[in-house]
Amino acid sequence: MNITSFLVTNLLFGILLMTLLFCISLILTYVGYLKKGKSLLTLLQFFIVLLVLSILTGVILSAISSNLLITVMAYFIFFLLITLLIWWEYSEFKCMNTEKISEINGIPIILCYDANKIYNAWFNPRKRDIHITKSLFEVLSEKEREAIIYHEIGHSKNKFWFVTTVIMRGLWLVLASFIIAITQLILFSNINISLKISLSLTFVAFLPMYAISFMISSWINEHEADVYATQMVGFKPTAMALVKLHIYNNLRGYESFLKNVEFSGNLLVEGVSYKALFREIIKSVIVYLNPQIIFNRPLPKTHPPLRLRLEKIVRFSNCLQ
Repeated sequence: MNITSFLVTNLLFGILLMTLLFCISLILTYVGYLKKGKSLLTLLQFFIVLLVLSILTGVILSAISSNLLITVMAYFIFFLLITLLIWWEYSEFKCMNTEKISEINGIPIILCYDANKIYNAWFNPRKRDIHITKSLFEVLSEKEREAIIYHEIGHSKNKFWFVTTVIMRGLWLVLASFIIAITQLILFSNINISLKISLSLTFVAFLPMYAISFMISSWINEHEADVYATQMVGFKPTAMALVKLHIYNNLRGYESFLKNVEFSGNLLVEGVSYKALFREIIKSVIVYLNPQIIFNRPLPKTHPPLRLRLEKIVRFSNCLQ
């Protein structure tokens, strides 16, 4: 092994170890949040994470952006990823027609007449309005609709987590674009195969750090909105709204069957296995060691599993009693 391969291999193991410790640290932060709720410590930890990743991004980009070909390729990939996201949002949130049905706290509530049985609701930060699809509206009770609407209002109130998630998403897309570009150039270079693999993995090893940072900040953002909805309308309507949203989105095409299913209001939630949670999060971000996955899934999971969402509002409800 020549000196270059030796240095690159050691650098790779160092970055992999740093990434693993970083991921474990964020998972522990998330577990602490689930157990104890929002705290000044959680906010401080994510502020530090945001600062560290911003500095790290600047260092990485300054080291590789001097190469014009890498920069041009990275910009192309970045705009391609943005295009994929815009297309996904357009197809997911497309309304054939809209109708204002009410207003809460000065925020218009818009009914979206969807074309393809979409069960969703969203807050538009630019127009400061909330859309709920007609398909979702029709399967919810009045209190469950309120829970969904207050969840979206919660997003407008939790500015720290909203802004943090937006910045994390930007850092993720920028870094992923540059790393995809540089790894492609490395793979098509004339260096030996072992050095190609080591050098490519050295850059790719940064991706799980950014993926988990975006994912967990986005999950906490969703949890905070769930907590706000629970605070406004209570546990049962919020829990049933989340359950129905999950079921109808995962069983599209079976709506006629689901209409005949009676949902019980007696919802019992078992304890969360934090060991299983650790494995689930690691599995969700480790896939990005293969950069090609990014084109199929430009963003890591934006919403926590239903099981964790219920766990969070159960703990919040118990604190209120």
